[in-house]
Amino acid sequence: MTDRRLGIGFIGSGFNARFHMLGFQAVRDAEVRGVWSPNAARAGEAAAYARRLDVGDAKPYPSIAGMVADPAIDALWLCGPNQARIDNVEEIVHAVTSGKGELKGLACEKPLARNVAEAEQVVGLVKKAKLRHGYLENQRFAPQIETGKNLGAPASSVKPVRITGHIASLKWSRPEYVKKLADAMGKEVDYAKTPAEDFASVMIEFQSADGHKVLGEATTSWSFVGAGLRLSAELLGPEYSMSWNTLDSGLKLFFSREVRGKSGEDLVEKQNAEIGQMPVVANEAAAYGYEAEDRHFVRVFLGKEEPLLTFDDGLEVVQMLMTAYRSAEEGRTVDFSPKEIASFIPAVAKGTWKP
Repeated sequence: MTDRRLGIGFIGSGFNARFHMLGFQAVRDAEVRGVWSPNAARAGEAAAYARRLDVGDAKPYPSIAGMVADPAIDALWLCGPNQARIDNVEEIVHAVTSGKGELKGLACEKPLARNVAEAEQVVGLVKKAKLRHGYLENQRFAPQIETGKNLGAPASSVKPVRITGHIASLKWSRPEYVKKLADAMGKEVDYAKTPAEDFASVMIEFQSADGHKVLGEATTSWSFVGAGLRLSAELLGPEYSMSWNTLDSGLKLFFSREVRGKSGEDLVEKQNAEIGQMPVVANEAAAYGYEAEDRHFVRVFLGKEEPLLTFDDGLEVVQMLMTAYRSAEEGRTVDFSPKEIASFIPAVAKGTWKP
């Protein structure tokens, strides 16, 4: 291996790509050198943002194939919208297999795809091109989660057996919020006709390698209103427990009602207040795991580490998610069977779900 830094190109120019760019401030072995977006102006803005962060002399590219063909780009971070995943990966793979350029690796932001069939197609395409691949799940790399995980057995020590899922639209399909969404996102986002869930929960029964039952429970809510983005986890065992919460930041700020300032997310992501007591997350890119995952996959693509998460893991996540959606639709616990869920498309995705 040489000491040359890994040249990173971004597919996508939005919120997620910019969070990764923040993370690259703590990565020594890489530079952000390119951005592609279907919106050329947005690509230019994101490249300028990377330059302001001093994470690389980034420039916008007119095409994904153009980034692959440029010897300055060694690896791609796939952060585009889910509906463009197949098209984006096909363009990458075609550029590589046709000899237009070479890549040391491809990292894909979660989720890998919108359903199992698409996820399997992504995995197949990338393996056809013989690309090293990494699945970007930032919470896996959050410092507290990473430290806690290292105290226990590897993830391979448990296997999913049965899944129970629930979904609901508790807030954003109400008329006043339907209007608010349309005003903010455009008339094509109409939750009165085609809503998506703003609350979901899943219970996964695992079988451990030593024969014990293990239960995993997850809940997500896009109708939660609080001091900011709250990510939390608990581990409970026969003689132990462990917990983590991003809003236990150690730094808090209080503004009285006399303070007047512009609204925004200057203190913490998903900030919902401008007065009162609020937590301040000093480095969100580190707290949420972006720094560590970007550092890890740079080292993976430089041949210095083995990947902790690959596209195969991303495929299994999609399989579990689709099983959870099927459980929610059928109102019953469903056995985890990847073959049976291979062609399943959730009603939410088909636009036929009526909460």
